[in-house]
Formats: sequence, C-alpha cells, structure tokens
Amino acid sequence: MRSHRILLAATVAAFLALGAGGCASTGPTAHPFEGSTTGTAQFGGEGNHDGLVNAKACNEDQDVEDYYKVTTYTSSDGTDVELGAVRVETAHCNSPQGPQSGQIAFVTEGGDVLFGEYTGGGDAGGAGDPTQVTFLPTTTQGQCYLLNDVGCESTGQFENASGTVTWVGVANPTDEADPFVPWSFESRWSGGTVSY
Repeated sequence: MRSHRILLAATVAAFLALGAGGCASTGPTAHPFEGSTTGTAQFGGEGNHDGLVNAKACNEDQDVEDYYKVTTYTSSDGTDVELGAVRVETAHCNSPQGPQSGQIAFVTEGGDVLFGEYTGGGDAGGAGDPTQVTFLPTTTQGQCYLLNDVGCESTGQFENASGTVTWVGVANPTDEADPFVPWSFESRWSGGTVSY
C-alpha cells in the first residue's frame, strides 16, 4: 500500500474593527497556530471493520480505484502552541488530486471547537497546489460528517474565528493485506494564525 499525504494550506484573514474617532474597539486578535497530532485514519464503505459508511458518497459514479470511493475519516490527539491539548477530526473524499470537500475540527480540552472546510489539491506524493482550508462559523455542506460526536460549527471562544494554516497529514497502512484496517495517521500545522 502507498502512503497518502494530505497537504492543506490556506490564507489567514484577520479583521480589526475600528470604533468612532479612530479608537480600536475590542475585536478578534490573531494568535499563533502551530502543532501536531497522532492518531488513526479509518475508511467508510464496503469492507471496513468499524461499521462506518461511505457518508459522503465519494466518487461512486467515477472510474477511479476503489480506495477513492470511500469516505476517509481521521481522529488524532496532540498539542497546539496556543490552544494546548487538542483533538483533530476530519472527514473527506479522497481522489488522485487530493482530498475533496473536507471538514475539519480542532477540539480543545475545554470542548470549544474551531471548525473549517477544505477542498482538494496536491496528490499522495505531495505534488500540486496545496489544499485550501477556511475556518467557518458552521458547515456549508448541509450535513456534518465528522466522527466522535464532533459538530461542524465553531463554538465558544472560536464562535467568530477566522484564519487558515498549512496542514500536512500522512496516513500509512497497518495491514498490507487489508486496506480497511485503520491506518496510522500523523498531522502537523504551522505558519498560520487564527483570529478570535
């Protein structure tokens, strides 16, 4: 089996509101956003071991390898320099061009969620344009696909958050004979900020 690499990058937008007379009012503050996680990648669809379904109906009508016809889910734990301990959940359809129409949530120890969405770019070897991630108040996809009861909306301190970060995830098979056994997964992010 081959290693699959997900490159995710996006541009950060920070907004400062100015009050009357040129005085700055309280508004979002940009915070550094850098960290890493380790965990697992699982796959929904026929053949999986975890009861997961192909919730996003990935590429079912396309002439692509079976691997690209299932929903990819990742769950990993680690730390962010600003947020401390975090759990990261993702869900997307994969393709030869990279992840498509994905959802991502950074969940803090206190339960606040920083939610974002991304679309494809790049391939399993890391070539091509990076995938763009945008942090949002709530999903634009009409349904939440994340696992482990994580909602697709920014909550608590991140309710009005904005920003982006370069995110890299690498998944490796743990059982060469059965691709639906959960894979090992690592991710890291750096070079971005989040405003809240």
